[in-house]
Amino acid sequence: MDPMASRVFTDRAGVRWTVWNVVPGEHSPASRHLASLPEDMSSGWLCFESTAGKKRLYQVPPDWAELDDSKLDLLCWAAVSVDRPSDRRAAQPDSPSPP
Repeated sequence: MDPMASRVFTDRAGVRWTVWNVVPGEHSPASRHLASLPEDMSSGWLCFESTAGKKRLYQVPPDWAELDDSKLDLLCWAAVSVDRPSDRRAAQPDSPSPP
């Protein structure tokens, strides 16, 4: 299967997700960032993205692209939520206004 293959599925709540396999360094030159990845991310992860947010699953099942939607839903449920950069800024308290 093409490592950049993606799937779209709808979860049990009716949310439409796109999922794909991320392999560090596969589509970009090796960099110092690869060495700094936590061990559980070094071999890659599944990325789930929807209007509801973004998630990562660090143990990529070899047959993930052939799984039916109900099994992808379970993997998505088990995945770790990822804050988007804009979400982190919005969560920070307002800084004081300059005098």
